[in-house]
Amino acid sequence: MQVSAIALHVEPGSLVGFLLLGGSEAIPEGRSERDSIFTGVPVSTALYEHALGAIIQDNKNTEFRCLLDRAGGALSVTVPISESLLVHVHLAGSGDGSWHFEQHNKRSASGFCQLVAAKRPRKVD
Repeated sequence: MQVSAIALHVEPGSLVGFLLLGGSEAIPEGRSERDSIFTGVPVSTALYEHALGAIIQDNKNTEFRCLLDRAGGALSVTVPISESLLVHVHLAGSGDGSWHFEQHNKRSASGFCQLVAAKRPRKVD
């Protein structure tokens, strides 16, 4: 499974940002680690006030070591922002999934996510 970018949405049409995973190699079965960063700008200014929007903007372009767990076509990603704040992303083999975050061991806001398909560079003549 090749994953480089995951789009994070609150609801359809409300993109909050992206989770980018480092590494060009495919994610192996089982548990592994990679570098990751959050980036992007919400499509609506109101989303800056959404809990995930605030987390992304407060931690934008900061590198975090994330934990990956791949089983079959499914992938779970956990990004520890701090000791008390974790962002969890779960993708099915279809590339669609969900996210939520935990703050002080309590589940908070949630939404859906989608794998962003990598485009291959076009050959220039």
